[in-house]
Amino acid sequence: MKSFWQAWFDAGKFAIDTQTVMALRMARLATGKKGTDIELRRMFSEKMSAFSEAQMAMAFAMLRGASPNVMMARVHSPYRRRVHANRRRLSSLKD
Repeated sequence: MKSFWQAWFDAGKFAIDTQTVMALRMARLATGKKGTDIELRRMFSEKMSAFSEAQMAMAFAMLRGASPNVMMARVHSPYRRRVHANRRRLSSLKD
């Protein structure tokens, strides 16, 4: 189990990554340049896919009798992975 401070650090990093992705996406969508429609579709499809993956992770963790902390870590994982990947991808895009 993670330490108390490690959990807070991870939550803070996730919050910063999330805000960064939101800002980068909004800036990209506001330009109206070529490819913004693809980014918009990607945004919605990723949300649906992350939600489905999180539900499955929660169900499997519950069936295995995992503790609430483990269940929440499994639910959080698909979101954290996608947000981190999007931050890297959007930060490196050249317009």
